[in-house]
Amino acid sequence: MEIPANAYLTKTAEEKYADFSKIDPFPDITASLLNFKDIFQYILTTGMIDGFVPENLLGATYTCEFSGEYIFWDDKRIKHKQSLSTDGELTIEPNSIVF
Repeated sequence: MEIPANAYLTKTAEEKYADFSKIDPFPDITASLLNFKDIFQYILTTGMIDGFVPENLLGATYTCEFSGEYIFWDDKRIKHKQSLSTDGELTIEPNSIVF
């Protein structure tokens, strides 16, 4: 996979967050579920995945390892906060978003 030229490639995730926490770096990309190319652009520019592994991005799916606290909403729109251990597993349902 070829990584596109991007002035933000050399910045840290913290620097990218500071630049884009309040503005969209790609306002011309329509608000919708993003395609592979758009996801790739956002990751490289904003640092939304620190420690990004390009091979783990397949279509609109990114496989990653993490531990700690996460937040999700169930089908009834009830907010839940849980913690994941380093040897635990979290499966995200299709069309879901987890923070």
